[in-house]
Formats: sequence, C-alpha cells, structure tokens
Amino acid sequence: MEIFTMHPGLTLSPLLTPKPNAAGRSKTVLAEQRLVVMEACDDLLRSLGAALPEDCDYEPPSGTNGDMARKAWVERISLVEALRDEITMEAMKITIDWNPNS
Repeated sequence: MEIFTMHPGLTLSPLLTPKPNAAGRSKTVLAEQRLVVMEACDDLLRSLGAALPEDCDYEPPSGTNGDMARKAWVERISLVEALRDEITMEAMKITIDWNPNS
C-alpha cells in the first residue's frame, strides 16, 4: 500500500475510492458525503484565516514573533487545504466511476 504525504512530516495511508452501488451506497450519496467534508474544510479555512496572528498579539509585539506565529498558523492552513484537495479528488473519482484497475 502506497503512503500518501499530505504535508511534510505527516504521512497517511491513501484513501481508497469506494465503488458506488457495490452492495453499498449510491454514487450520489458518496459524492454528497464528500461535499459535506469539503464544505467543512472551507468553513475551517475561513476561520483559520480570520484567526491568523498579528504582531500585536504577542509580547513583546515584534515582527519576529508575529512572523513565527503566522508561519506556524499557515502550516496548519496548508494542511487543511491539502485535506480538502484530497477529498475533492476523491469526490471526482466517485463521480466519474474512476477505477485504477480497468
């Protein structure tokens, strides 16, 4: 099984694309579930962006502290963006009946 690197230092097992209607949920249900996850990621990204640290949030207020804080915050934002991208790809695979073995 191939390991998926979503973010430096974080490796995850790859998502396995489900086969719609194979004694399970329909393509519509599976795709809708992924859309809900994507919407949640979008909401989280908006919240993370709104909470991005400013220099004045740290004592002493300096560009160095603010830069370090923003860098750490941006790393987490990029993690959520990568997760959203992965779920988006999964939704597209479900929608087009993608099968790597055919």
